[in-house]
Amino acid sequence: EVELLKSEVLIEKALNLIPADTVIYRVGEIHTKELYKESPIEVHATMLSEKMLDKHIALTLTQQRDVVITTPDGAQYNGKIGTPIKGKNFTVTITLNEPLLKERPNMDVDDNYEFVIHSRRKLITEIIAGLDVTSADKDIPILRVSYKCADAKKSADVVNAIANVYIRDHIEERTKSADTTEQFLTEQLQDYGNRLNNSEDDIQQYRDRNNICLLYTSPSPRDYCAH
Repeated sequence: EVELLKSEVLIEKALNLIPADTVIYRVGEIHTKELYKESPIEVHATMLSEKMLDKHIALTLTQQRDVVITTPDGAQYNGKIGTPIKGKNFTVTITLNEPLLKERPNMDVDDNYEFVIHSRRKLITEIIAGLDVTSADKDIPILRVSYKCADAKKSADVVNAIANVYIRDHIEERTKSADTTEQFLTEQLQDYGNRLNNSEDDIQQYRDRNNICLLYTSPSPRDYCAH
């Protein structure tokens, strides 16, 4: 079960439940912080080349809502927020995270950012690297799942998504197994029923060929007579 929780198949299913493909960072003078669900901007990107995946792309948003995107090779592309910006191998549209900004109107928006569009393979590898699954007690079927991440909300979301998928798959497998068993038993009953009907037909044909009749004098016992 421990290995199942850390399997690539399960992790990929879990990633469909959380917003992990696009990662946005706020770049400060001292350190860079992943924003996860606390980002005032949203990045909608279409990468036309796999070379652009898993790369940190710089993004600057000014007070005038001008957007400057700088790729790892130093190429710069200018545009406006809400307007598609087309590069050599990508198309990016930057929008404001309106629901968050309504909740936090004083949040800084114009700043320096970075974003990464992860490939699914890279993302799965990173999740597995930070995932820790241990057995709480060898005599008790309880597993402890934790994910090491700088953002507490992301860590909780990853663990909850993995647990959700694990439980759902377990229920599906149990249901599938029960359905298979029910189908098998139904087929067996039908088979035995057909055999019984065939046996009764064979017996009746034997009686008919040998002029054997069955005489009931009472419910039990039965007396047989031959003509």
